[in-house]
Amino acid sequence: MKSLKIVMVVVLIAVAIVPALVVQQAQAASAWITCWVNQTGQGGNAKYIKVTDVTGVLPTTWFTISTVNGATASSTMQTTALTALVSGMKVQVYVTDTLPYSDMTAIYLMDN
Repeated sequence: MKSLKIVMVVVLIAVAIVPALVVQQAQAASAWITCWVNQTGQGGNAKYIKVTDVTGVLPTTWFTISTVNGATASSTMQTTALTALVSGMKVQVYVTDTLPYSDMTAIYLMDN
């Protein structure tokens, strides 16, 4: 009888936790974000950009510059980020996920 109670408790905990995990994963998705560039640089073999969402909905986050289009494209994206950083311009970026260190696959300078 005691082992049945333990099994029931484990099942109830699993039923409570699994939906919460699924909802949390569903909230993370690809998105276009209008933001300010805070920092950019290279670490190891990767290039990174730290941005702040202008709406304040997302926290200030680091993203990895995607190399899916090759090294030249990632260098161009980092150059765009540097231009925004120096000029104070906003950028619009496309990220594969809104979680930290997700891939950024596009970046465009915006008129302020």
